[in-house]
Amino acid sequence: MLNKVLNNWYNDNKEKYENLEYRVDSKMNVLLGKWKKESNIHIHAVNSRIKERESFLKKLKLCTDLKPEEIEDMCGFRIVCYSKKDVEKVTLLIAKEFDIKKIKKKSEQLKEDEVGYQSTHLIASIHQGDMESHMKT
Repeated sequence: MLNKVLNNWYNDNKEKYENLEYRVDSKMNVLLGKWKKESNIHIHAVNSRIKERESFLKKLKLCTDLKPEEIEDMCGFRIVCYSKKDVEKVTLLIAKEFDIKKIKKKSEQLKEDEVGYQSTHLIASIHQGDMESHMKT
């Protein structure tokens, strides 16, 4: 029964997140073009997505106290930069354009003698919902 309710929620909200993805993707491509020129930023790849149904259901199964409308990464945008310096620049520039609710620097979770995921995650709020943005090298 719960899976049916969650599947219905996903179906009812999918178009909203597809529209959000389109709006953010359009805005970010314009901004990134401008930032590359003005701030001398080197970007390897850019992509966006909405969370797939299976991933959505898995997340809610793992986080039993989480409600579907509280998922912060239903819409995501990834920017892969060549250097940590460029990641820092892009993070600051995104913070100027969007309402940033949360910043997570994954590298800060590593011990000094560990090598691992070197990513900065931003949770940004915009008019139609939340969006997660990843910047990594």
